[in-house]
Amino acid sequence: MFSESTLLSNEPWLVPAFFVVATLYSASGFGGGSSYLAFLSMVTPQQDVVRTLAYFCNITVTSLSSARFAKRGLLLFKDAWSWVAGALPFAYFGGSIRLSNASYLTMLGVALIVASLLMLLQRSASFAAKAADAYAPRTIDRWHVRLLISASIGLLSGLVGIGGGVFLSPILHLTRWRAPIRIAGVSAVFILANASIGAVAYVMTNGLTVGYPDLLVLTGTVFTGSFLGSSFSMSPIGRRWIRMLTAILILLVGMRMLIKQLYL
Repeated sequence: MFSESTLLSNEPWLVPAFFVVATLYSASGFGGGSSYLAFLSMVTPQQDVVRTLAYFCNITVTSLSSARFAKRGLLLFKDAWSWVAGALPFAYFGGSIRLSNASYLTMLGVALIVASLLMLLQRSASFAAKAADAYAPRTIDRWHVRLLISASIGLLSGLVGIGGGVFLSPILHLTRWRAPIRIAGVSAVFILANASIGAVAYVMTNGLTVGYPDLLVLTGTVFTGSFLGSSFSMSPIGRRWIRMLTAILILLVGMRMLIKQLYL
């Protein structure tokens, strides 16, 4: 059942923060889950609230982004299916697990730190889609390697409450797997699938324990932001600066959370 309490009455700044995150992330195929988790974990230790809101905001943003990538012919089934199929069972399993709040926040802190480091390592690949398609098969194209990567990301995504694009996308960019625009399309549908199945598993196991005003306002906010963000493509320089600043923010929040859980 819904909780009657509302987080936004005490933390109204979350609304503009979520709007900015959704606008910026959706332009590159992300849902913004890592940033939602970072912001929410700063204001509440309740994993029910943190995971549920992050799930639904992720689903909202990537639903629109995936639809727009598909409409433009930039989301190809042959690119996405193996990543999604390998991750879904593990995302469901992870989503069905409810850790203690202390264990959850510790795992979330580690996940945010890893995500931030991957984002800082990610390079913006400047090559054409045609050239990328012509690349010879490489390690990441082997089915067992894809399964290992997607299953690991799926499980972690389910446990912490995100879609996993923040882990998958840097790996695909670093290995120059496809052209950047096609990686963005795969990331969007990967996040949508993992967040959806993780949310189903979590709600079936724990119920929907979040204030409905919070859920409605924040999902409406990120939908508006994603509508604007997915309508335009930012310059490569702009994306690099946004990725770097976001990574630093997530790194600081993750370190703060981990230090608080381990030493305080």
